[in-house]
Amino acid sequence: MKVQFDERIRLTSTVLLLTKFRDLNAKWKLHDLKVDSLRHLEQFADHPCAQAARAIAENNFMWHFYQYAVCPEELARLAGEEPEDFRRHNFGSLIQDFARDTQIASLWQNQAQLWASVQSDCQASLESIRAEELLRRLFGPPPAELVVVPTPLDPATMGFCVRDRNAWYALVGPPNISIEDDKPVSYLENKSMLRLVCIHEFTHFFWKDAQNKCPSFVDMTQQFKDRIEPTGYFKDSYPYVAIRFEEILVRASVALCVCFAEGDQAGRDVLADEVRDYNIDLIHPVYDWLKDKHTQHGQLPTELLGELLPDLIASLS
Repeated sequence: MKVQFDERIRLTSTVLLLTKFRDLNAKWKLHDLKVDSLRHLEQFADHPCAQAARAIAENNFMWHFYQYAVCPEELARLAGEEPEDFRRHNFGSLIQDFARDTQIASLWQNQAQLWASVQSDCQASLESIRAEELLRRLFGPPPAELVVVPTPLDPATMGFCVRDRNAWYALVGPPNISIEDDKPVSYLENKSMLRLVCIHEFTHFFWKDAQNKCPSFVDMTQQFKDRIEPTGYFKDSYPYVAIRFEEILVRASVALCVCFAEGDQAGRDVLADEVRDYNIDLIHPVYDWLKDKHTQHGQLPTELLGELLPDLIASLS
């Protein structure tokens, strides 16, 4: 697992500062890079790319922008069709015009020391939280390279999983630091948050690949429509039953990784937080099932998870 920037992601996160996504999680302190970038971008609010991004954002979330930037073919595969909003607005061309017109490369050069500190701080934190070790203990060796991409321009604690052709990317926003706090926002702070976000995002890839090996997954999850009635962010962000069920699988997996690192009570504390915040009681039996299967098999690679998914769903019925 390595930490690196990706110019496609960095440019996209810059454009997104001129959309409604800029103000998500606004109660937390902004990273210095975000403050500086917002100042630079003030004069470009009406750039054609910014206008197109705001229009696309009406029907798409931040993840769609990032997946389109890194591998649009994957976005098309997941959606079952070409990403129409991006094509209609000619977004691929407009974002290159945006990079030229805003002289964004010069801004990044002037910010080089800050960007370098973000990368080194994130790398130092990542080495101390054992994220890859915990993922390997649960799932075994990953089938793709794991890349953590710090996104300090994104809202605090926001994370995304983005698939490239030969790599899995975990995009990790800055930690949540109180506005009243005098210290700057740094990836050296709140390492437990970094561990949770990294493991969460990479875990999505394992479960998505497992679902691909279980074609009836979506149909089987429909029986939980009345049992998964989440609240808050979870309800608004995950409107479909299958997606909600996948999120529960991911969050139960994260809790089990925390269990590996700190003991069962710590893992169950993570579950309690999820139930308190989002009312997803189903996460408890999923966690117990995962823990039991891990004890039986030692590791749970995607091929095995795909075979075991019907057993999991049957155990919850």
